[in-house]
Formats: sequence, C-alpha cells, structure tokens
Amino acid sequence: MINPRNNPKPFTRMMALTTLLSACLFSHVASAETNDSSQLKAVILLKALKYVQWPAQTLTNNTLRVCMVGKGPINRELKALSGKKLSGKQVHVIYYEALNKTDLCHLAFINNSAAHQFHELIRLLSTQPVLTVSDIPAFASNGGMFELNESKERIRLVVNLKATRASGFLIGSQLLRMSRVIR
Repeated sequence: MINPRNNPKPFTRMMALTTLLSACLFSHVASAETNDSSQLKAVILLKALKYVQWPAQTLTNNTLRVCMVGKGPINRELKALSGKKLSGKQVHVIYYEALNKTDLCHLAFINNSAAHQFHELIRLLSTQPVLTVSDIPAFASNGGMFELNESKERIRLVVNLKATRASGFLIGSQLLRMSRVIR
C-alpha cells in the first residue's frame, strides 16, 4: 500500500481520480433522474388527455397540435409523440421559443425556460380553446390549466377547474378524482 507521507504524488492523483469519477457518476445519475422524471410527466399527460373533451369545433381535422414553448427536458418526450395517434387524433408537435400564433395550438406546454412569459401566455390563452400545461411550480394556482407538480419524488397532476371550464374544456370525473383540483 502506498504511504501518502512518503510519496504524496500518487496519493494525490488517486484522490483526484476518485473525485473525478464520483462527480461523473453523480452527474450521470442526476441526468437519468431528469430523463425519468420527464418520461413520467409525458406519460401522465398522455393518460390525462384521454379524459379531456375539447370544446366543440376545436379538433375538426383529426389533428392534435401540441406546442412546446421554451426549452426543457420534456420536449424530447413530447416530440416523440409527433405522428402518433392519441384518441383517434394525429399528434403534431411544434416548438416555439415564444408563443405568438396561438391559433395553431390545441395544447401549449410551457417549459421553465419560458417562465418569464408565463403570465402573458396565460392572459393570451385564457379565452381560447388551448389546454395550458406546465411543470412550473404553482402554474395551476396562477391560471394555468394542468400542472405536473413534482414534490417529494412524486409527480401529481393539478387541475385548475375554473380555467379549464372558462375555455370550454370538460374534464372527466375519473381524472379529477386522481388529481389535485383547484376550483
């Protein structure tokens, strides 16, 4: 065994290598947790959409347009849905740095990177048949419709019933029983 008092260089190198390997390992684990969280949020959102009835005349051409506003880890998961069918509707995913064409969206997912636009987007979308979704903390209590709330290693859907009803959405009772509801 190497005695660090007699020859400090190998011991210092070994400690540096151990520190570097630990840092790499923990950053990889954190990245995996972010990916797992994003995948879980996407799955929860997809399952929730099965219980959402859009206002009449909204989904007329059998297309569900999902707009992603800003950059975030869930974008990749939602982008993978493009071209797939959800409740008989063809999913088309669009990315926007800033949302300015709201008539193109049926669902707007607002990422944390777009949090600075949050209040403006809610004001803009509140009277339109666009389902607003985010994982920004307190999104639903501040006027958003669906919030993917993450706390204590658990993801829970929060539904703002007043906001969904104001835009003409009907939310199934099964989904409401499984969610935290803001009235």
